[in-house]
Amino acid sequence: MNQGSHSGQTGAVLAVLIALTAFIINGCAAPPKEFRLDSAGHRVTNGFRLLDLGRIEDARREFKTALKLEPGFCEAYRGIGLSLVMQERFKEAFRAMEQARMCAKSKKERALAEVGFIRLTTLEKAKGWLHKAEQFFLAALDQDPDNFEAYYYMGIAYTQAKMLPKALGAFRKAARIGGPFRDRAKRALALVTKVIESKPQTQLGRDIALKPTLTRGEVAAVLVRELHLDDISKGKVRKISVPEDIKHHPYKAEIVAILGLGIQGMSLLPDGSFGPEMPVSRSDFATILAHIMKKLKVTEGREDGKAEAENPFDDIDEEAPYFADVVLCTKIAHLLEPDHGLFEPMELVSGADVLLAIRRLKNIMAHNININSCVVSAHAFAVSMACGGWQMFRRGDNWMALTQGVLNGE
Repeated sequence: MNQGSHSGQTGAVLAVLIALTAFIINGCAAPPKEFRLDSAGHRVTNGFRLLDLGRIEDARREFKTALKLEPGFCEAYRGIGLSLVMQERFKEAFRAMEQARMCAKSKKERALAEVGFIRLTTLEKAKGWLHKAEQFFLAALDQDPDNFEAYYYMGIAYTQAKMLPKALGAFRKAARIGGPFRDRAKRALALVTKVIESKPQTQLGRDIALKPTLTRGEVAAVLVRELHLDDISKGKVRKISVPEDIKHHPYKAEIVAILGLGIQGMSLLPDGSFGPEMPVSRSDFATILAHIMKKLKVTEGREDGKAEAENPFDDIDEEAPYFADVVLCTKIAHLLEPDHGLFEPMELVSGADVLLAIRRLKNIMAHNININSCVVSAHAFAVSMACGGWQMFRRGDNWMALTQGVLNGE
């Protein structure tokens, strides 16, 4: 009994000692290190994301918080500068960017500060802005020769200056360098390539070339001015009453001309208005183009087998009212380009897409005219031979003059 009691006491003492030892060890050990999500870098990343969303004040708040967490954090100054220039507070923006340049420690940071100046000068567009942007660009490359941002934003500057071949080179270099924003450079490269290929012939065409969306009024105007649709269709124009909503519109004459042609997709709305400021979708534009091609009879021989063709697009139902128009404009006439099996019918059509489609349609029309001319010339030559041209040809006389006379009905 005493022995058991003694054993129990010993066990109790050991338990207390173990517990006490654990307490002492834990008490003396350093507390576990706290993982902090809130850092200057984290705040700056959030700030740039908010800038992309257009939330300027929220973005600037993040940049200022970053400076409180880590004074002298140059990326935060760069963000503040960009947020200020987006509100056209140019002097403050340049001061903030100068601070970003002064506190930059690495070559990468110094290069990005110079890129910041490229962006400020491009947005401000003061006198001599493009030359200044080029100087900042060279300064950025001096610090970091393969800086993606330098090439990308210099490409933006050249694009806005309408120096498209230089923009093409800058975007191409940025796409080759790559990085997290490589897709941006590839999209910009594709856009500039389209505009260069489209070769706009009028000031209106050059003005809308880089617009991401177009209105019904703009589409009507560009069809008249770039495609000369009113001249091509002379004699086929019907008189219309001018809708109230275009009576004072800058493109009134062009809209009236288009309405007179009765182009499907460019007709009056159910309430009798035209809706000149309404945006045009890709499917709307496909319908407009398809109807123009049919009116001008440039689709002959191009629609064979269309009914039997498989649906090439994952995002268009074959029962859609615009399905046949989309197929005609993409797979048959190649006026519009799909994107990886998607046509995106409800997306808004861009200025570059409209101009490129018009350029390709003009090429088709010219090709058709050349073919028809060849057919007529061959027929005329045959007639001239039957009219004694063969004897003239053998004598070396001007049989071409006779052929031309037949063509002219002489």
